[in-house]
Parts: sequence; structure tokens; C-alpha cells
Amino acid sequence: MAIPLDQFAAFDIENENKDLYSYNNGELNLTLSCGSMWGAGNTAENLFLVNVPGDTFRMECTLDLIPVNVGEQAGLVLYGDNNNYIKHVREFVDAHYVLTARELTDVEPKVLFKEAYEPSTVTLGMDVSPSGITMGWKSEDGAITGKQQIENLLGGFGPLRAGIFCHGQDAQKSVRFSDFSIS
Repeated sequence: MAIPLDQFAAFDIENENKDLYSYNNGELNLTLSCGSMWGAGNTAENLFLVNVPGDTFRMECTLDLIPVNVGEQAGLVLYGDNNNYIKHVREFVDAHYVLTARELTDVEPKVLFKEAYEPSTVTLGMDVSPSGITMGWKSEDGAITGKQQIENLLGGFGPLRAGIFCHGQDAQKSVRFSDFSIS
């Protein structure tokens, strides 16, 4: 089922700050704000989440961001709770623009993969099943594509939610999200 981003009622919003997001023509614009999902706890504002339709599903979203500061990131999250999640993000790491998957499962957070990626617009996808998660990405023109398979460390966790988020320190920068779907 496609979930239009302008249907506010479809999302639970963790750490909501209404001053930092807006809807326009089917797109969600989120302003970067300080805070993080990294480590125990969750201080990231405006984590948009929906219930998942079972233990096997696909979610996808297109986003536009050129991160330039360490910690700036935006993307998809498979969310158990503040201390148990897997995220697939566009971010700035070690002076490079990258796509990464990171997970935290009640232990030290770790990077599952890091892939160089230059264009500002990317479509991120996660195909989730009990046996694993396939993280995919493609550029706006389709010229750059990739996939990584990771273990589903949240399998059997209990009720999961999925969604989108961003965080970083440049409050003058926002991320444009469009075409979010989950099926």
C-alpha cells in the first residue's frame, strides 16, 4: 500500500517538532535538527513511523540531500524501539558522501555497509523478511544502482514500525522526501 506523505494520520511521529516539517505537493520537507538515533536513546526529532504489514514487506522512498557535515543523514528506518533499529541512510562520513546501513540491537551500534554515492537524489529501498533484509538504492536517472544483503537482526523482535527520518546540525538545510510506500 502506498502511503501518501501528506496523510498526517498515517504516521506516528516520535519526538515531534511541528516547526521542522511541512507537506507540499505530496512531498514531506524535514529540516535537519540536532539529535541522533546513534547509541542508546533517541534524540532525533520527527521520526515518521507506520506499522508494518507483517514480517515480509518492502518499503521505499526517494529523498534529496547533499550532506556536508558529519552526522547529517536522512533515510529509511526499520524500528523496534529507541534501542533496536536498522536504518538505511544517505550521509556524510569520513569526508565522503555515502549510503550506509547501521543497526543497533541493544548492543554497540555498528555499520553494516558503507557505499560511496555522489548524486543528491536517491531512492532507497528495504525488502524485509524473517531471513534477511535487502537494502537497495538507485539514482534519479537509474544510472547508479546497488544492493546489499544483511541479516534481519530484528526478526522475532515483536511489533515493528518503518519510516523516514533525518538529523544533523545545519538548521538551514532540509530534506525532501517523496514517493514513500510500504507493501
